This record gives sequence, structure tokens and C-alpha cells, in this order.
Amino acid sequence: MRPRVVADTNVIISAFASGGNPKAILLLAASSAIELFASEAILEEVTRVLTGPKFRWTHSRLVDAVTGLPAHIIDPGPSRLAVVRDHDDDRILECAVAARAHYLVTGDRDLLILEQYFRTRILTPRQFLAVF
Repeated sequence: MRPRVVADTNVIISAFASGGNPKAILLLAASSAIELFASEAILEEVTRVLTGPKFRWTHSRLVDAVTGLPAHIIDPGPSRLAVVRDHDDDRILECAVAARAHYLVTGDRDLLILEQYFRTRILTPRQFLAVF
């Protein structure tokens, strides 16, 4: 059974913008070594950040990147978690729960401090690659 993985918004953005370990995770998903999951909330945040003042991506560049994202898009449903202080991070956890993810890969300290949420281990990209 392939590992089920949710990549946080910051991991997806880093993979698109600079590569490194986050890009290696997307390549694992593209090669079907892992199953990557995302939600509309994650894609909306990726869109907001990449088209915002820091990155200023064009619409066509964003569409190309998101269309090529090797992830299953799932709907976490109407339930809302309130686990961490940033509600955007709660949306990431909701996706992990709905995906029955083995791993949540993130660079966010508020999520990393949890270490695990139910059966989902929360790791940095480097930690995930070392485990995988």
C-alpha cells in the first residue's frame, strides 16, 4: 500500500517556486510512489499566495502548475476543526483526516508541534523523505 500524504500549502508553493525537498515529494507523487491529496481550501490558498504580491504569478502560469499537481482533490465535508490558532492550518488537518493520510508534510511550526493528529504523522519535507 502506498503512503497517503497531504502536503501543506507551504510545501506545494515551495515545490513550485524553488524545488528542493518539496519538489522531490511532488515527484514521488507523479511517479505514483505515494498518493498525494489536496482540497479546494489548499488550492485556494496556493492560488492566493502565488498570485499575490510576493510571487505575482500570472494566471496562465498558475493554471499550468495547479493542473500539473499530481494530487487527488478531495472534499473534507462540512465539519470544521479548531485545533490550531490559524484556521487555514485547520483546513490542512481536515484534508488529512478526510484523506485518511498517513503523513502530513509541512513547514508550519503550529502543525509540526502536534507531531501527530489521530493516525496522521506530521513531518517536515526532510523528515518525510528520510522516513520514506
